[in-house]
Amino acid sequence: MIHIDHISKHYDHQKILDHVCFSINREETLAIVGHNGSGKSTLLKIIAGLEKPTAGRIVKKHAEMKIGYVPEQFPNNIRFSPNEYLTLLGEMEGQPLPSLKKKITDLLHTFQLSDYADIRIQHFSKGMKQKIGIMQALLSKPDFLILDEPLSGLDPQSQEELADILNKLKYEGLPILFTCHERKLLERVADRVYRINQGKIIAESVFPRVLTMEIKAVLSTDLPHPELHLETISKSFRIRDRELVIKTTEEQSNQVIVKLITNSYKIRSVNPSYS
Repeated sequence: MIHIDHISKHYDHQKILDHVCFSINREETLAIVGHNGSGKSTLLKIIAGLEKPTAGRIVKKHAEMKIGYVPEQFPNNIRFSPNEYLTLLGEMEGQPLPSLKKKITDLLHTFQLSDYADIRIQHFSKGMKQKIGIMQALLSKPDFLILDEPLSGLDPQSQEELADILNKLKYEGLPILFTCHERKLLERVADRVYRINQGKIIAESVFPRVLTMEIKAVLSTDLPHPELHLETISKSFRIRDRELVIKTTEEQSNQVIVKLITNSYKIRSVNPSYS
């Protein structure tokens, strides 16, 4: 889908990238890891078209391919609400207002920010701002998504939420390239990992993936010891604050959902997860 062909980048006499080569395939999630200053962010900006390489080229399958880019830091001085900010960006791209409004509503729901749609972004936590950054990148329905350190500085709950979101986007077929230091995200999301050092790719790792479905439901109030009953539905579940979470295979997920509904459980969500 995208081929990085011998990309090099120099600033004055400093070599940042040195003949970097790899390809990103359709429906694949690829991670770049390395120490600070190893050239990761520069490489992402070149692939996104925000910087020009000193040598080499980026070969896209389609010249008109749309790339969504999410920088590590979201601007701190945004005085708009999510609704205002995303509407403004969409209008600048020339998107029709009716379809734009629906797209923004859907994104706010997906990212669990519907209740904050009209609150100024400057009051948001870093995790919430990071969600807005990803929503901004998805607004034009890109063919490819690039994220620079998406989990950097986030609390554990925000990291889990963003990892879930990236897994969902991956399941929907969106190719993703990201940098990170958190092994948890690599293990949960990445198909391949490239390690970069002093501007060169020095290693590649491949994570085999098994698709599972995570089903969340509200516990039935009629059962005093629901864990005993649930063992007849699934062997892999956990209960926390009257919420049930079951992990099952994609093939068995429909059967599990039917059993839950039959036993008066209210389904909250069904999300893909890679393990």
